Amino acid sequence: MKTGLTILRLGIAAIGTVLCLLIMTNSDSKHTFMEADAAVGGKIMAAIYLSVIVMVLAVALMVLFGLGHTFQNIGKSKGLIIGIVGFLVILAISYMGLASSEVLPAYGEGVTESTSKWVGAGIWATLLLGIIAIGAILYAEVSRIFK
Repeated sequence: MKTGLTILRLGIAAIGTVLCLLIMTNSDSKHTFMEADAAVGGKIMAAIYLSVIVMVLAVALMVLFGLGHTFQNIGKSKGLIIGIVGFLVILAISYMGLASSEVLPAYGEGVTESTSKWVGAGIWATLLLGIIAIGAILYAEVSRIFK
């Protein structure tokens, strides 16, 4: 298993190196990106798309292996699970209870009620997480004084 992962990691690194070299050797600062891409037959855009695909694949594998490790050592991962559940609860409270779907005329074109609600939920979640972080810092400092 470990050897296979090492080979996979080296393969991804080799693909990234090749893509980087393709981009560097096929671009020219005298031309716009689109002109340079057209001059080499679309290879630059193909390399960028391939880079994005490889990056998404690497992130997906990272998340899958992280989840696998978490579920293999569920006892040691209680803090992580509590943190994720707490974060999801804060997001749910922000979206369902605090965010408004009102669209003001000042928002401009293209802003829907759903967009407005999600943005509001993000702002409220950031505010709540900031308050929790400040509270945790204050609690840690005050409790250290009284020990």
